[in-house]
Amino acid sequence: MASELELPYSTAGLATLYAVLRGGANFVKASDGSLIAATTANWPAAAIALSDGANAYDYVASIPAGTPAGLYTYAVYLKLGGAYAGSDTLLGVAASALNWNGTSLVAPGSSGSSGGSSSDSSGPGVSKAAVYLEAVTGRARVFAGSAAELLARITDASGVPLTPAGITSIVCKVIDAENPTTIVTLGGGAVTTFATLQLDGRWTADSTGFNLLIAVPGTAWPTASRYQVEATITPVTGNPFKAVWIIQAMPTYT
Repeated sequence: MASELELPYSTAGLATLYAVLRGGANFVKASDGSLIAATTANWPAAAIALSDGANAYDYVASIPAGTPAGLYTYAVYLKLGGAYAGSDTLLGVAASALNWNGTSLVAPGSSGSSGGSSSDSSGPGVSKAAVYLEAVTGRARVFAGSAAELLARITDASGVPLTPAGITSIVCKVIDAENPTTIVTLGGGAVTTFATLQLDGRWTADSTGFNLLIAVPGTAWPTASRYQVEATITPVTGNPFKAVWIIQAMPTYT
């Protein structure tokens, strides 16, 4: 078992990111994979530490040995204090359920001892049996100075897509990752949220759709460099979390 839980994040080398794995109404205990009640008291026991071993902005962990076969979801948090707590900052929730057969993940469309299969294989990383979180939509290439639209499906902590009524604010910034200085804070008109999931030719990740659109002007990445777009989403209920895109702006010569 290796790296079934994964989250690219904008800061490397942290020791404070962790995942909480859920199966139905239970947590998975980090130390032995047993199922324990999903209660506040059991939160610390359910915290699965994520490691960015290569300092490569990619945090991973394995599903605990002993975890029984079944369908699981997970969320990733940033620990704020000395102890793990449900009030820690939520960074994102899994894009789809993990179909676990007791020793490994079952690929979408395959059957396993859990008696089912995962039907939603959206997002990058599925080929290595890891599911990226909704908080990170992935990576893209653009031409320097050219506008782009960024799409995502954002959900609450239980995996339900957020609607405009469920969001207090979204603040979006574009940063030059090679020289971490905020380039631009996008105005509210650049961010659109939808009450229903949208499916059109722009969305190719899955057959479910998106509910967040961010229109980034070409002036946000004026020269060839690596940029990071960070949208801080504050829901009406729950902790703020980020949607992050890593953008490689390529040069043009004419």
